Amino acid sequence: MLQVNSKAGVTSGKFFMDQGNDAIYIGSDPGGKQVNVTDLQTTITGLAVGVKFLGLGFRRFAPSQPHLGAVKHLRSNCVMENCWFEDISCVAVGMQGSSGGIGSGQIVRNVTIKRSGSLGLGVTAADGIVINRVNISGSNIDHFNYAPSTGAIKITRLRGCTVSESTLSDNFCKGLWTDESVSNVVVHTNDVQRNEQRGVTFELSGFVTFVNNLVTDNGYNGVDLISSDGITMWNNTLVNNGAGSDRFGVQNWSDSRDMNGVSDNRSPMTSTSVGLDTRQTFPHPDGMTWTMRKFYMRNNVLGKGAKQVVLGVEDYNTSTGTARAYTAFGVDWNSNFYNRPAGTPTWMSFMPRAGSTGVLVQFSIADSRGIGFEANGTEVNGVNAINTDFTIAATYLASTNAKSQALPSDIAALISQPVGTLHAGCWR
Repeated sequence: MLQVNSKAGVTSGKFFMDQGNDAIYIGSDPGGKQVNVTDLQTTITGLAVGVKFLGLGFRRFAPSQPHLGAVKHLRSNCVMENCWFEDISCVAVGMQGSSGGIGSGQIVRNVTIKRSGSLGLGVTAADGIVINRVNISGSNIDHFNYAPSTGAIKITRLRGCTVSESTLSDNFCKGLWTDESVSNVVVHTNDVQRNEQRGVTFELSGFVTFVNNLVTDNGYNGVDLISSDGITMWNNTLVNNGAGSDRFGVQNWSDSRDMNGVSDNRSPMTSTSVGLDTRQTFPHPDGMTWTMRKFYMRNNVLGKGAKQVVLGVEDYNTSTGTARAYTAFGVDWNSNFYNRPAGTPTWMSFMPRAGSTGVLVQFSIADSRGIGFEANGTEVNGVNAINTDFTIAATYLASTNAKSQALPSDIAALISQPVGTLHAGCWR
């Protein structure tokens, strides 16, 4: 049958799909016939090295979770470029390296994915994958549970990946999620906005470089670091996160934060841990342990939305019998900008207290300086110091930039900015 764009256009042999009301109108009598919305679960699977899918469009395929995607690349050095996906029932795109393969070298570039039932782009064992200039919205439109596998992008069990210059916004789930043994992650120059749950989550992962990202207006935490080896954050803007509520009523989102780091009982990694990349030897060849040892932040802009604390670090790990101190977490924060227009939340930041289930609270930037952090940080309370375009208000911009840390050569090269630049927040 031929699809038309309005109910009024439905005549014999034609149909109209009313997305807003979840209804289909057909112009031919279905009596005595079988009516199928789709006959196909999957469409194309790349089973050879170096296969390229270029300039293709796909819509209304009906895979279920075990299919891994309506379209899949399952070998090394494959490319998906300038493709469009919409209205896929479950996972739209699956990228996976060959069994036992290291350095698969796959590329996903200039791809748009809209309204996938659960997951937009799923990536597993695709070592070295590059995801560039993708636009994913409406993922999890069928409202599957937030865990274990919904998101705009979910990446698992690989070594090396780059996600850059992409828009992961307006999804009914997380934006970006790495989980279960993902190491050497580079995430830069992305917009992650208005997602229903978390903006970005790094879970059971290690060695994350997070630079020049705009993470705003996500329902729960802006960025989560969960039982992961560490994160280096330069020049990100994390604001207006945490105003949402759990649609399923399972989690209490009153503890929302713009930036969050926690350790749980899955740390440290063992040879029998659930979530290991079984292709790798143990200990992990990259030194990943799922134990946070580095939490490094420079020139980030945070605030305006969180309910509990702007920036929090906690040790939930009861397996060791005692909480680690923040010094063991490698907390190192300086030259960041904090804004609490209404003076809330009361806590600017907190971090673990050694041997205690409690936390060491910093009500102000002066408290942070008292324990050796934010010597060059800036705090503005009681007024809105962040513009609607998420830049710092002119009143505070010059002084904040002057106290920023100079961009080192590796970070500058990553985002094509001059070495030594003094700038707070992301560039747009």
